[in-house]
Amino acid sequence: MDNKFVSLADVLGIEQPKAEGVAQQLREAQADASGVPPKAPRQVPLSTLCKEILSSIEYREHLYRLIVRDALPPAIETMLYHYAEGKPVERLEVSEKPVVLDNLTAEELEARVQRLQDLVKVVRAQETSDEPPHTGPVH
Repeated sequence: MDNKFVSLADVLGIEQPKAEGVAQQLREAQADASGVPPKAPRQVPLSTLCKEILSSIEYREHLYRLIVRDALPPAIETMLYHYAEGKPVERLEVSEKPVVLDNLTAEELEARVQRLQDLVKVVRAQETSDEPPHTGPVH
């Protein structure tokens, strides 16, 4: 598929339908006495057809009309931004490194134990009451 915009009729290898009566033209082509439309459509792999539809003049005009009328679904608009600008990287950064307990002094360990015991008391008190759970830092 090149970057040249083509119509769906060009992709399918059929005659360009007129804006009015497209459905009628299709019915007439199907009702041809020989059983074969005047210009038989060429066989196109589904993935190629989908790519061609998305890059066709008709689809791009349809998409433009949706954008102008502010009728484009938000998910499609988000996808357009991702394709145009690239999807933002989603990552989780941990700002604190885990503390190696082996390097702490006895006083630091006791202080940490005391903070954990205080936190356990708060959590147990919340479990027996209707308060929302504690969401503050653990250490």
